[in-house]
Amino acid sequence: MLERWVVLAPLVGVLLALPAIGSQRLFDDHVLELVARGSTEAATPASGIDLFQFANGRASDNLALMAEGSLLPWWTDPALKITFYRPLSSLLHRLDYAAWPGHPELMYVHTLLWFGLLLALVVRLYARLEARPAVASLAAWLFAVNDAHGTLVGWLSNRNALVSAVGAVAALLTHARARRDGHGWSRLWAPLWLGFSLLAGELGVSTWALLLSYALVFEAGPLLRRLRSLWPFALVTLGWGVLYVESGAGTHASGVYLHPLSDLPAFAAEFPRRALVLLGAAFGPVPSDLSFLGPLRLMPLWLGVAGAWVGVFLWVARRELIADRVARFWSIAIGLCVVPLAASFPSDRLLVLVNVGAMALVARALIGLASRPLPLAAEPWGAAPSGALARGFGWALFVVHALLPPLLLPVRAHQMQELGYATEHAFAGLERIDELERKTLIVLGAPADFFVSYLQASRAARGLARPEHVYWFANPEAGLELRLTSERTLSMQRDGGFFVTPPEALYRKPSAPLALNARVSLPELSVSVSRVTTAGVPEAVELSFDEPLTDDRFVFLALRGCAYERIAPGDLQRLEVASALPLAAFLSSCHEK
Repeated sequence: MLERWVVLAPLVGVLLALPAIGSQRLFDDHVLELVARGSTEAATPASGIDLFQFANGRASDNLALMAEGSLLPWWTDPALKITFYRPLSSLLHRLDYAAWPGHPELMYVHTLLWFGLLLALVVRLYARLEARPAVASLAAWLFAVNDAHGTLVGWLSNRNALVSAVGAVAALLTHARARRDGHGWSRLWAPLWLGFSLLAGELGVSTWALLLSYALVFEAGPLLRRLRSLWPFALVTLGWGVLYVESGAGTHASGVYLHPLSDLPAFAAEFPRRALVLLGAAFGPVPSDLSFLGPLRLMPLWLGVAGAWVGVFLWVARRELIADRVARFWSIAIGLCVVPLAASFPSDRLLVLVNVGAMALVARALIGLASRPLPLAAEPWGAAPSGALARGFGWALFVVHALLPPLLLPVRAHQMQELGYATEHAFAGLERIDELERKTLIVLGAPADFFVSYLQASRAARGLARPEHVYWFANPEAGLELRLTSERTLSMQRDGGFFVTPPEALYRKPSAPLALNARVSLPELSVSVSRVTTAGVPEAVELSFDEPLTDDRFVFLALRGCAYERIAPGDLQRLEVASALPLAAFLSSCHEK
């Protein structure tokens, strides 16, 4: 019965993801729109064909963004570079803004069409590679309803990963057809699909994980002969690399985006943790995003759960993982896929290709645990797994990958809409501020910097009045203490120090913190580090304003619950701002209200 209805899996997956459709656009979406429209209403670093430029590495441009409070916080490293090469995805977004600029709902429908195409290709891939129809069918259903897809389709700006994945799976399918069936046109189309994937986004690099695994497992002969089958793909990748370098894309001075070559020591240090979190999310119950956006104090817990789950899975499913060369193909592909993903912060939206292999292995494990594993001629591992641990883990695997995902996928697909509503509600008070265009906002408290950093771009994209400057001090899990030291200066302290959470490392490497007495000068405000912790992390800063704080151009906002409230200058004499909830908890709390 499962095999008969597998053709409906893509449709079911798309239907479960329909809650992604809504009127909200978030964060990068607004930047892409402004650049696509050629707008100069808010400072943006992007220019040319590609829309995905957020910091170009030029100090003058970064300082302009910091001065306006658009995208970059006041403490950003002036050399920060976060520029991606995604011309194909940029073109698709430009088509959206040209065809239906006032209808974001249709933009989400556009994304879901790509999602449906990906699901159809993955169903076909399983059918081609897996010899047992039951495994191919179950894997297709598990992949179609995987709740990690909610983060993939729920954010318009993440469409690039979806389009890249379509190209990657298509490249593997056509390459397999060319090598197995000798199909002539597929020899041409396979490298072109790789180029398609690379031009859509950096996730396209993971296509090589699939192609290399195929060559290592399915090709015959010596290693060099196997690798020679990939020479057309090497030529395409070389051409893409030239275009990538010429475009000026790349990352620099960020503690989150780590280039595997230029940031090799930092990348090598972070790789084990990030890889474990990603694999734990692919095979287990804990979303990888929690290691980046969740409470910092729970990081050891996420790592422990991920390590324990992956370890038990490897032991319980060991027979299925080495049962045949298809299983070995999936295992090698997953391992290779994780390497380029570790250059970014862990997120389930990046796991799409990893999950193609993971769901195949989970399907094999479930079927193997439900029946006696096939005996192997040379079994080095001993008897088949049995007992309470194997049976219990089998049921846990079934719940995590078969029962819960269809319930969670609609919820996770709708999360970005919820975040959009929460952000609008938080800043609703701005509409009551007279002459907002000449004001300087000092925002005290936020669950994450990006909760405020896109305010300027968001209001510009929606045609709303914008402050002249926005300066903010996020405080996830940490309270802020303010004390007025003169009519123009404020002393501020943050519990545990500033810039200690993973999201804050996006703008400056932890290895290059602002030092004691370091000063950042901005229009109408300068911030200096007045005290550091024993670890060298800024613990207290002094805010010096060009005019008395009673000047009506200054507007102080403090996060109180789910919204920002205006703070009178007299209340700054001594003020405490409670620690902001982690983003997930913030959304849950605000949704209830």
